[in-house]
Amino acid sequence: MNEWFAIDAIDSVFFEKNRNLFQKRYPELSLRILESRSRLSDYSFLQVGEHRYACRRQESNGFFYLYRPDAFQTQLQEAYDRARAFYRRGAELLLIVGGGLGYLASHIVEDIRGDLSKGVVLLENRPELILAQWHFFDGRPLIESNQVYWAVGDPILPEMESFAQREALFLLSDNGLCAAPERELKVEEKQECQQIPRWFAAWRAEARRGFQAKSAMFSQRMAQPPDLVGGCVWAAASPLAYAHTPLMRSMVEGFRNVGWRGRLLELGDSFSARFQVHRDLLEYIPDLIVTINNASSTFLAPNVRRPRLCWALDNPCYFQPEQFQNLLGEMDHVFYCDRTYAEVFSSVRAGSTQQLTVSSTLFQEGVYRDDLAAPIMFVGNFHDAAPYLRDLAPKLRDGAYAILDYCIAHPLQTAQDALAALDASDELIQRLREKSDAFAASIQRPLPPNVRLEYFLYALANGHKRVKYVRALLDRGIVLYGPETWLPVMGEKYAAQFRGWLPSHRLADAYASAEICLNIHSLQCPTCFNVRDFDVLSAGGCLIADEIEDMKMGLLQPGMDFFSFQDEKDLIAKIDELSASPEKRRQLREQGHETFQQRHTPAHRAEEILAVLRDKWKT
Repeated sequence: MNEWFAIDAIDSVFFEKNRNLFQKRYPELSLRILESRSRLSDYSFLQVGEHRYACRRQESNGFFYLYRPDAFQTQLQEAYDRARAFYRRGAELLLIVGGGLGYLASHIVEDIRGDLSKGVVLLENRPELILAQWHFFDGRPLIESNQVYWAVGDPILPEMESFAQREALFLLSDNGLCAAPERELKVEEKQECQQIPRWFAAWRAEARRGFQAKSAMFSQRMAQPPDLVGGCVWAAASPLAYAHTPLMRSMVEGFRNVGWRGRLLELGDSFSARFQVHRDLLEYIPDLIVTINNASSTFLAPNVRRPRLCWALDNPCYFQPEQFQNLLGEMDHVFYCDRTYAEVFSSVRAGSTQQLTVSSTLFQEGVYRDDLAAPIMFVGNFHDAAPYLRDLAPKLRDGAYAILDYCIAHPLQTAQDALAALDASDELIQRLREKSDAFAASIQRPLPPNVRLEYFLYALANGHKRVKYVRALLDRGIVLYGPETWLPVMGEKYAAQFRGWLPSHRLADAYASAEICLNIHSLQCPTCFNVRDFDVLSAGGCLIADEIEDMKMGLLQPGMDFFSFQDEKDLIAKIDELSASPEKRRQLREQGHETFQQRHTPAHRAEEILAVLRDKWKT
């Protein structure tokens, strides 16, 4: 028979990861939650199901039950049904009152995942319950979700006011906000939560009056031609987009360097992004709008008569290509980084389309630091194929790896081409489709069903390619920065050469501190230099990279600005040559950095973009 227990009695396998992930995303809020540790001793818990616990609080007159054992499942089901009814009636943002343990939220988030017109706020005046949640189950789906917010405080109303103002929630529809209690609430807690809808209605009405005045000014300015000489460039990005946001920051800085004003709106969450974007556009009234991998009409009103730079940095076939192409219009000017994307954009209605080489995300040359020194360094993400293919029968597993090898050897072909060329069996294709669905469910980025298999095989082949080159250099001391998925590749023997995630503010110094910086080009950009190439050169690092077609285009000179290699054998030979020649490494550092400064800075890219826009844009 289960017994009530205190939280300290649990040897949790979840707590450290939940805490660390929450701290990374919400540093200030996590401190307030951790400070509630002493109050957690007032609570006890009783297991009533898998990762489900009744909860009571010790008080002077006995116990107050927040989740009752005898009514737990019924109470949770009723809250879930009520929440779903709110959404069906048009609610956009659901306030889960007393949602600290996350039971209701974990159900709701599964239903609305990927529908960015819907969000959830966990209102909690007992932060110690969130601390308890970190012990009880894997909270990553909630913590990582870009549709979930935490509003934690006692009293809760000031925290809700701050949250509503920050996220521009006055742009919610008339019945867009609804509250659904999850656990038992005391009388005073119920009264406080009942104030929120009344306060919100009054605050929303007042905020909208000021918003309407700014809208009128915005419309007047939009009727005038854009200033393409020294106007205002505007962009939006999510800090969680670890590759795109740094490049967006540097591009905005590049426009500033050629005499423009620049504004980058960094969006914390996707649900409220449309509200924040709308408010920010009215505030800054831009002359040029920059987007990455997206058509601006997905979040900009048609009356925003401004040229728009749509930069395709990734393969368009992986992000709803038909929708992307159909949304492009005459105000959109598409710049794609890889020449293989040209066909995708050949028939779109955009104002113009052309290839544009990327630049660096870094703002300054790096500085050598002993703690970042390494003989060889690679920084990159990694999807390991092994866990996805391990349970296949040996024949099917061999067939799957043959497909990955084919994708690596033929980067200009698709995964579907690989399946056809190798005459993959129906059984293998079916198993891979099943795994691609599971893979799609595990990542934040929504993938349409028709591209899941293609993206899945690309991701695994890309990881398989990186493994080949990294393993070839393990005995030569290569140091890796990236996710923990790299650890099985390193094994116990080389585990000390894995250093975890590298904060972006240390990236330039890391490249400058390594003797040799390795780049392994992504399979989704099969012909072009990528951001990492230019980051290394910008920082003053010594670059070696696998061969791509654009190395023959004169943008950078192999042997002068960097070294290139063809395969594992060639890589080892070139690494040994560079390792034995400090003078050659110095020459590559200096010449590569000089070439970057002369031809490839974000300011150079801004000037190239403006030259196209001034030629193409019609007022």
